[in-house]
Amino acid sequence: MSLLAPLFLIGLASIALPVWIHHMKTKDPERQQFSSAMLLEQSKHQTSIKKKLQYLLLLASRVLFLLILVVTFAKPLLDKPPVIVGTEGSVLHMVVIDTSFSMNYGDTFSDAQSAAELIISEMEVDDLAQIISASNAIEILNDPTNIKEELNANINVLSPGFGRLDMGTLISNLDRMVDDYDKAVSLHLISDFQESALPAKFADLIPDSLKNNLLGLTLYPVASEEIPNLFVASVNRIDSGHEVILRGVVDSAKDTTVALRINGELHEQKSTIVSDSGVAIVPFGAADYVEGENRVEATILDDDPLTEDNTRYAVIDNTPPEPVLLITANTDSLAVKYLSTAVETGQQGFVVQPAAINSLDPRILQRYPWLMIDDLGIINETLAPLIREYLEAGGAVFAALGDRAISLDSIPVIDLPVRTARLSSDIMEPHTVARIDLSHPALAETSGWRDINVSRYMNLQTGTDTQVLISLEDGSPLVVERKMGRGRIIVLTSSVDNQQSDIPIRPVFVNFIAEAGKYLSGEQQL
Repeated sequence: MSLLAPLFLIGLASIALPVWIHHMKTKDPERQQFSSAMLLEQSKHQTSIKKKLQYLLLLASRVLFLLILVVTFAKPLLDKPPVIVGTEGSVLHMVVIDTSFSMNYGDTFSDAQSAAELIISEMEVDDLAQIISASNAIEILNDPTNIKEELNANINVLSPGFGRLDMGTLISNLDRMVDDYDKAVSLHLISDFQESALPAKFADLIPDSLKNNLLGLTLYPVASEEIPNLFVASVNRIDSGHEVILRGVVDSAKDTTVALRINGELHEQKSTIVSDSGVAIVPFGAADYVEGENRVEATILDDDPLTEDNTRYAVIDNTPPEPVLLITANTDSLAVKYLSTAVETGQQGFVVQPAAINSLDPRILQRYPWLMIDDLGIINETLAPLIREYLEAGGAVFAALGDRAISLDSIPVIDLPVRTARLSSDIMEPHTVARIDLSHPALAETSGWRDINVSRYMNLQTGTDTQVLISLEDGSPLVVERKMGRGRIIVLTSSVDNQQSDIPIRPVFVNFIAEAGKYLSGEQQL
């Protein structure tokens, strides 16, 4: 805020006048000496609170009037930054500059800044632009604007740091940013495109938003030459011990030395030969881990132009796996096999303990933070209230609906009525997924749902207390969650035995069970 006539603020001195008048009217009366008060009758001294309050209100109103009068004559002006709004045909240019440590090499980063400034200079008059820094994290330096001086100033303040860029994560984040913008977007990615930043799959470099409002992705390689550089690509725990994978660019096969430290102590140091393709796999022996998390550090001991990527850290969890109870009618069924494999492959620290329902002791339910049921249709009238009691006390359940649920009008435990049971037949095409709630913790890190085919499922009638997480193309729920007391239950409305759908043999199933396990066990919270 600014003032057009600030000299009028001198008038604030006039506020002293009502304060002086108020002081005159409220000061104590003068007192006169008297020879003796012995013969005078005693009386109480009374103070008028109402009168004092009137004086204070009068003073406040006079001061406020003078204050408003002075400020009005000073003419305040509220400054607002100009809002840049693109026209109907304008394009937003998202200029992404790689600021990872590899950009320190030679003149790479100054070339990147020059490339960004050239993009800005070639913008159309109505186009807007944002400057985005990309390293370990993405930083947006400005709101969309066409003020080229501001854009160039943001480019010039950038400098490479010590972070590592992951192109796959970057493209995924840019996808979300593009989707949030309701006009045409053109992406410009300026980088040295080091191999250490590239994802394992080329498809991860292709934005999904290309089919929406993204006009295109333009790459600007700024490295003038391939940097001879080795980096630690991964540190893995294997059955025989550990495996350290080296990758990079080498002129020819060369010797290098790698050290492996566990919890700060040198575990082993080995020399190896890196092939002329720039790849080496270095095996290390097993180690005695402490229980819980162990910090593993693999370091290339030879110098190269980019020493910052010569070390990679990993955390290996040596916590004993938690048991998960799997209630089933047949411990040798395909459903048990698929669920057990998914839980243990997901590497979330759980191990499945199948239990036949005919010999199940319900008292053991409270031992488990979460449990699984391969077919809710097997739950009888005796066990159902005990599972509900377990849920209401804070337990969690993952369940599917198999063959035993097909003939039911209402599903046990969750008490949801069945609209219809969609049975498979030769003339009916399998249904596919139409909607996924990717904001839910059990689904946020999953992908591949659109590829599944569901031939048979239970169309449940859900209410306000049931959340539909995945629905099919006909609107039927495929995955629902219902909160019961302090607990929650996730239900797959098809089976997990590969008879009613191909979900159990799709890669997304392992990922889904792993994420659902983390969510139900309390590792993730809404």
